[in-house]
Amino acid sequence: MKNVLLLFCLLVAVPSWAVEEKKTETPHYCDNAEQWAEWLTLVKKYPEDDDLRTAYALRVGLCQEIKAGTIETDRAITLFERFFDALKFSTALKQQKDKMKTRKERL
Repeated sequence: MKNVLLLFCLLVAVPSWAVEEKKTETPHYCDNAEQWAEWLTLVKKYPEDDDLRTAYALRVGLCQEIKAGTIETDRAITLFERFFDALKFSTALKQQKDKMKTRKERL
């Protein structure tokens, strides 16, 4: 249940990537104080959640690279989305394994 809540919270926060820098670039939300506050709230609320901590660290790093101009915004978004898709898949697999384990224990 905790992972489902985390995924929902991340889904809400992920599309809000950062604030528009230039008219020609893809908008992102790295400078959006509200988004950072939401992320920090989640990290504080779930300090033992390694998936959340990893997503937060990836977001911090990608935002730093965007600001430094070492990565394009579109590429950073793609990388974060790939990570997030892998996290969703991993969580689904874990939930499936947990269900199977519970069924076996009932037998």
